[in-house]
Amino acid sequence: MLNDLKVSDILFYLGLASIFFWALAKSLGIIHSPTWQKMLPYFGAVFTAGVGWNRFMHLEKRVGKMVNGLMNVEKEVQNVSHRLGLFQEEVHHQFKVVEKRLDGVEKKLSI
Repeated sequence: MLNDLKVSDILFYLGLASIFFWALAKSLGIIHSPTWQKMLPYFGAVFTAGVGWNRFMHLEKRVGKMVNGLMNVEKEVQNVSHRLGLFQEEVHHQFKVVEKRLDGVEKKLSI
């Protein structure tokens, strides 16, 4: 799993963790900070949301590529299905030809 993590994933989870630990420490009264430091979690939240949005857009692109790939697969399946139908018709036709020839042989042999 660690091999699959990207920089954006790490930043996203670090942002979430920092907001969580700040809120926990603030609620326990551990953090007594000036106004500019009180704003840091909000900046972290905005940063985390930005990274999350980036991940979402990347996912949207990947889904778009997969949809295009599936459309190509669908076209290929339709093509194979059409070719299979033609093959079945040809086999059926050849079967009829062989059947007629066997009927002729049976008549000549008087079976």
